[in-house]
Amino acid sequence: MNSAAAFTLYQQTTKKAMLESENYDAEFPLQWMQKDLHMVAIAANEAGVAIPVTSTVKEVYRLAMQQGLSQQDFSAIYSFLKQGISNA
Repeated sequence: MNSAAAFTLYQQTTKKAMLESENYDAEFPLQWMQKDLHMVAIAANEAGVAIPVTSTVKEVYRLAMQQGLSQQDFSAIYSFLKQGISNA
C-alpha cells in the first residue's frame, strides 16, 4: 500500500471512529468547511454555473454553526442532521 492510500485509510478509520463515539474534536473545523463551500458558491456564481446542491449544503453548515458547532470537526454535521434540521 502506498503512503497516499494508507493516509486515506487512516482518515476514513479516524472519521468513522469519531462518528461512532460522537467525538467531534476539530481536525478540520465545521466553520472552515462552510467557508470553503461559500467560496465555491461565489466562484460558481461568477462563472455562471449553477450548483444548487453545494449551495444547499453550505446553508445546512451555516445552520449548524448557528447551533454552536462552528469549532467542532466538520463531521459534527452528522449529529446536527441526526437531530433534525427542524430543531435548528
